[in-house]
Amino acid sequence: MKKKIGITFFALCIFSMPSQVFAEFNLDNKSYYYGFFIGSLSETCILYQFGNLSGEDLRETYQSIFSSLRKRDKKVEKLVFKFANDKKFYCKDFVPFNY
Repeated sequence: MKKKIGITFFALCIFSMPSQVFAEFNLDNKSYYYGFFIGSLSETCILYQFGNLSGEDLRETYQSIFSSLRKRDKKVEKLVFKFANDKKFYCKDFVPFNY
């Protein structure tokens, strides 16, 4: 029993030390927002595909997503629009074009 506690304590000490790998790891805001908006579009599209979300609700959600996207960087907005208008994106017909 003491051996297991000692091994567990040693492992916790090692894992609690700061790692040099993550010390210089910085995320930029553009990649974060791009991933956030792409994930939001994809998740709501999946909910629509499986019948958990109606077409009207999907359209309103997309309008909300794209209105908050306008407040962000123009480069991110352009990349998200490019993703949303891709032929492979199932819900591209619900993307509002007036934003």
